[in-house]
Amino acid sequence: MLSRTFCVTPLLAVLAALLPAAGAAAQPADLSRLVVVGDSLSAGYQNSCLFADQQVNGYASLIARRAGTSLPLPLIGAPGVPPCLALVDPGPPPVVAPVSGGLGARLD
Repeated sequence: MLSRTFCVTPLLAVLAALLPAAGAAAQPADLSRLVVVGDSLSAGYQNSCLFADQQVNGYASLIARRAGTSLPLPLIGAPGVPPCLALVDPGPPPVVAPVSGGLGARLD
């Protein structure tokens, strides 16, 4: 039979490794260089397109805004890439179609 000390010691070692040091918890995170790596959601893809008015409301932009740091985005002009979808007729059934006007281009 294993002694109680033999069983408790590894458990305490694991808990000590998982708990942050007291000094580390007091330091604020440095978000002066925020980099976002991801997919369409990271870029602010909404309504089946990438468009400047929607990109600024993507989760990466919201995190940067909340952290008080800048996050330059490659903003896309109207009508978006691919062109955004718009409700043409509420129906029933609803009719949704791409906005006309070709493809959008980078604004910056």
